[in-house]
Parts: sequence; structure tokens; C-alpha cells
Amino acid sequence: MRGMGGKCVRWLTGAAMAVLTAGGAGAAPPSVDIAVRLQLDPLSYDFSRDHRELKSLAQCERPGTSGKYLGLSRSSVSTRFSTRLAVRPMGEAYTGDVISMNVTLRLSGRTVYIASELPKGSCSFKETMAHEMRHVAVDEELARMFQARLRAALDDILPSVTGVLGSTPQDIKTTIEARLNHMLERELREMRVMRSDRQAEVDSADEYLRLEESCGGETRSLIMDTEADDPGWHAPVACPPS
Repeated sequence: MRGMGGKCVRWLTGAAMAVLTAGGAGAAPPSVDIAVRLQLDPLSYDFSRDHRELKSLAQCERPGTSGKYLGLSRSSVSTRFSTRLAVRPMGEAYTGDVISMNVTLRLSGRTVYIASELPKGSCSFKETMAHEMRHVAVDEELARMFQARLRAALDDILPSVTGVLGSTPQDIKTTIEARLNHMLERELREMRVMRSDRQAEVDSADEYLRLEESCGGETRSLIMDTEADDPGWHAPVACPPS
């Protein structure tokens, strides 16, 4: 991502299931309890790194990143399932249904960086912070949107996780888990596309030009524009876990 700001995110998934043996052959499937919770971890701030280190942090996930980085915001998105199944015998086989799907959507590792060259409280610092907070707002808005989308997706998937047949309870568990994971991965792919488009709107060329020229030239003078032979990677840093 080129320019004077930036936004990086990691998307992770996880699942856990419990299987209950309930009822007998021909028993009606139980009702389904569905809940999707959103967990937004506290936002932290780091003003200790210079603009070269911020570029290095951005390059942890985007190796081709170039340009100046006066600010950067990072976060990770993960989902965790807690799912229970009811399995009943059906002749020599089994049939199973989901009886609860509880999902936690978590936005973690939320950090806003402002380059150390920008004095805290200065005009350039405030302008850059305002830009980065727009990135934070995009992530929070998308997380809330995804919470609702995921709730709807769980409703939509119910027919495919009801009355599932298998030779053993484990077969049913494996089938249902695969269908739920496929749905989640599809939703995450769509979220990546939506997020990329919305964050790109924040990082427009006009916005970068505005930041560079803001505060009566203060921003430009604090980060001297004399790196025409910029080699790319700067100030090696320990990349956060992926």
C-alpha cells in the first residue's frame, strides 16, 4: 500500500464441536440455538517507531510496499465456533443435526502507529492520527456488518446441517464441520474484498497529497522527501505473528 498511511489485517478461523447422542430412531430434530458475538479488543497506540520502521511493519504482509508511512493501523480478525450436535440411530446408521451454533467474531491486535518524527500534539500528528482512525472505523464497521452477515449465513446453512446421514457419529460431525467451515471461509473471502475496497477509498491519492501538504508544509519538512533511491525495506523489525 503506497502512501503516508496504511492498514494491515490478518484473518484467522477456528472451530470446536461437541456431539450428543439424543433421542431414538424417528425422533424429531431439536430446535437450534444460534448466536454470533462480536469482541472488539481495546485499541492501543505506538508512537515510538520512525517512518522506516512503519514501512517495514507494512512490508511484513505486503512485501512490495513502497512510499512514506507516517501512520499505520493493524488488526487481526478471527472467528471461533462452539457447536453442539444431536445424533440419533437410524437403523444401522445415524442421523445428526446441529442444535447450537455459537460464534465469536474477534477483532484483536488493534494498534495504531504514528511515526516518531511527528511530535505528539503537533498539527501533522493530529492529521495523521485522524487518517488512521478512519481505517480503524472501517474495520469496526465491517466487523459489525460481518456479524450480521454471519448470523444470516448460519440461518441459510441450517438445511445442510439438518438430517445429515453417516455410518458413525464421527462421520456426521466431520460432514457438518466441513460445511460450516466452507461457509465461514466464503464469508471471509467476501469480507477481504469488501475491506480492500473500503480501505482503498481511505487511502486515495488525493488523501495522501492532502496529508503531505497539510499543516503548512510541516508534514513534508518533518519527513524529508529525499529518498529517490529508496531501497525498499527499511529498519528490520520483528513481524507480528500471522
